[in-house]
Amino acid sequence: MGVIIETMFDEQVMNLEFGSALIRFIGRNTVAPVVTKVYRAAFVAIRKHEPEYRPARVQLLRLDGTGVLALGFDGLYFPEGRFGNYAISQRKGEAFPLQAAAILGQAA
Repeated sequence: MGVIIETMFDEQVMNLEFGSALIRFIGRNTVAPVVTKVYRAAFVAIRKHEPEYRPARVQLLRLDGTGVLALGFDGLYFPEGRFGNYAISQRKGEAFPLQAAAILGQAA
């Protein structure tokens, strides 16, 4: 899931629609419309590209003007979801910190 969140659209040559739009929110003010867009972008990206995980909750852990965005996910993990088998599941939570400098290949 970290790869999905850290990858910008058009970054993978053979899969231009892979990734998320989260990079554009790094460094923005923490106001309700921006936070709502962050939640939506994260949820849509994970739902679209990860068949083994279904997010139930996305939590904004950090978003500030220093170039850091951190998200927490809580949801269901389906070990055989890539095969279409959703009968086996387990609850799983993850946290992903993103830093603009690291993603864009710049020195911090």
